[in-house]
Amino acid sequence: MRASKILGFVAALVAAPVVLSATAGVAAADATATVTAGKKWIVVSVTTTGGDLPEWCRVDPYFGTPQTVSLEVAPSGNLFVDNVPPGPRKVSVWCPNGGATVHDVVVQA
Repeated sequence: MRASKILGFVAALVAAPVVLSATAGVAAADATATVTAGKKWIVVSVTTTGGDLPEWCRVDPYFGTPQTVSLEVAPSGNLFVDNVPPGPRKVSVWCPNGGATVHDVVVQA
């Protein structure tokens, strides 16, 4: 009898994270990002829809370079980055509930 109670308790402990992760997936917000590059500038527009909106998203306009940074942007907002060196760039956008994306852009001279 005692063994069955212990097994039931262990089963509940194992099942709880599975149920919580499934419900968290339903409430997650989908994030989309648009990256536009111009003459020494980049604009990142982030839009999140549905579910629980995160407090912030992160943008790295220098992804994969020694100058990498993590800039905060509202979950439905814009980020303007000025004085970006010309050439091809990878821009990373990450939202806690919406995943991460990497965009390839070319900054003009």
